[in-house]
Amino acid sequence: HGPPASGGFWPGPPGRNPRLGRAVKGVDVKEIRVEEVCEETVEDLAWVCVPKTRREDPAFLKGVKAKIVWAKERLRSGLPCAKIAYVGEEAAGLLQYQVHPKGNVVQIMCIFVSERNHWGQGVGTKLIVTLVEEMKNPQPWNGGRWPEALLVHTFPGEIEGQLSAREFFLRRGFQQITDDPNLLTFPLISGYRFQPS
Repeated sequence: HGPPASGGFWPGPPGRNPRLGRAVKGVDVKEIRVEEVCEETVEDLAWVCVPKTRREDPAFLKGVKAKIVWAKERLRSGLPCAKIAYVGEEAAGLLQYQVHPKGNVVQIMCIFVSERNHWGQGVGTKLIVTLVEEMKNPQPWNGGRWPEALLVHTFPGEIEGQLSAREFFLRRGFQQITDDPNLLTFPLISGYRFQPS
């Protein structure tokens, strides 16, 4: 099996989810670099959430400090935390995630591309594709097994001109699993069904 093509999901080994993501227009997805957050990139993670026009706002500065503390604590715990997408040297987007309390599921907590010039350019797609590809492999935090699914609970809050989070995930192969239209899953193992408590 090979890597994803044109920003789509690679089907992976037999028994894995074969749904494909969509190709994107704009920036060549190969020009977008995704990195796992580490000590050296914690500040990028914190600042990518802040619009350039709000970088002096005391409320946002307080949030940046809190996110740096949170991310450093997560890194020390050895559990997965977040990925940052870079376009050139600029941090353009983030994806925060954690192990769901049910264990063998990865919950996406936030995906965000702050600046309008990066919307619709494949930044969010590259973040999701990278996470899916990584989770198709055994994970040390999961006893050397791969997770069974990705889970996200979307919420409204898109800015005019921005795709809603729900629509973004549905277009990338996530599926509604309950009566709650915002609870979506992406099975990594064929036939897996998340059972909410």
